[in-house]
Amino acid sequence: MAEKIIEYRAGDDGKEGTSDDNIFESISSIVTQLGDFAALSAYELDNLNNIISAGFLTTVSSYFTVHSKASIGQMSREITCVVEKNGRIVSWREL
Repeated sequence: MAEKIIEYRAGDDGKEGTSDDNIFESISSIVTQLGDFAALSAYELDNLNNIISAGFLTTVSSYFTVHSKASIGQMSREITCVVEKNGRIVSWREL
């Protein structure tokens, strides 16, 4: 099940963090959106519904990703970071 969710989230190009990534619009749409993307057996549907009912899946996050690119003349820098809603930087990567 986790693999199907990861594949769905990665979008058509199969790469995470690109513009074609999919999101689940709401908790109530997870089963429908995932089912439209991949075939789910009755066993998988039952497990997915149980996981959702138990509160193990959510469509809300306390984190967001920032991509920034700046150029001055011939010099350019790209930065990608992950930030918590409270402003704490969790990850920072300069390219």
